Amino acid sequence: MRPHALPYCVALGFLGISGLAACSSEPSALQWSVRLDSAERPASRIVAEVREGGCGGATLARWERIGDQVSGNDSLDLPKGRYGLFARASDASCLWYASGCTELTLPLAKGALPVIDMVPESESPRCVAALCQEGACPSACERNEGCDGQDNDCDGAVDEAAGYIDRDLDGFGDSRSPAPSVCENSTLPIASGAGDCNDANAAVYLGAVEECNGIDDDCDGKIDEDADRCAPCTRAEQGGKTYLLCSSGAPWLQAESFCRSRGYQLITIESAAEQDWAFAQRTVLGNDNIWIGFNDRGQERNFTWSSGIVSTYTNWDSGQPDNNGAPDGASNEEDCAHIRGPSGRWNDILCGGPYFPFICESNP
Repeated sequence: MRPHALPYCVALGFLGISGLAACSSEPSALQWSVRLDSAERPASRIVAEVREGGCGGATLARWERIGDQVSGNDSLDLPKGRYGLFARASDASCLWYASGCTELTLPLAKGALPVIDMVPESESPRCVAALCQEGACPSACERNEGCDGQDNDCDGAVDEAAGYIDRDLDGFGDSRSPAPSVCENSTLPIASGAGDCNDANAAVYLGAVEECNGIDDDCDGKIDEDADRCAPCTRAEQGGKTYLLCSSGAPWLQAESFCRSRGYQLITIESAAEQDWAFAQRTVLGNDNIWIGFNDRGQERNFTWSSGIVSTYTNWDSGQPDNNGAPDGASNEEDCAHIRGPSGRWNDILCGGPYFPFICESNP
């Protein structure tokens, strides 16, 4: 049982263009009206609210009228007390153009008729996302965002700029770099859509032609998937890396140069698992001997990977590397490594020597 005596039943009944009525135990005992300072606009939506404690209080009930259709609470029991009656009008594009509020105390004096005078509002676009989602005001969802502290385009964000930063000017932005606020005086180039997975390379964007260059040109998460462009080598994937298996033999220097021309380097073997996989490719390459990127061309007896990757994994064959017994700096010193069959272990050999097949690995 309510603690207040004689609750009032408030019911919506738009009268004419902009009237509101309320009821007590006798429906005609209480009523109020809404008055527009200017003519109602075509296809307007009029919203009325009863607020607790006055115009600044919490909303207790809400009604809407669109055309001849009224929706909202059928009735609301109100105890004696102070209330605010608020009304607002918006046009067909969700632009709120008039509002007003009046306060009253229940019960009203006999014959009292509260009037809500709605006066023009500043007509900066202030759409309501929920209305757009309902399809009530589709044009509001297409508005450009302005620097006004409002959600003009109904996307849940305020004063955000449309689009994404496009540093490489290829017409595609990085989804991780949304445009700065419209309130900022930014000179950054902006693209309307995302789809750039490398905003430092204008040739890389969603839908670009995939080349054989060791990078993901078309931003689909794959590298060099157009196998024909990597001919005569065969593309392969393993452990999250992309490789080219090149069966046309070449000396180490030419093999490394070929890999680099495609945006790759000779393979860097960082684990026993990668070693096992690489040696297993001899069935594709047609040879047990396979060039890898390990070499001591920069400093004798200090083997490093041509990719620049630092790895502690090695798989030298017994007695290797031996530099062919040549003194440092000799013309016949062995500075380049390969996988040697049938053991699959590594051996050093002349860089300009035999024509071995090789494996290229995409850039780290």
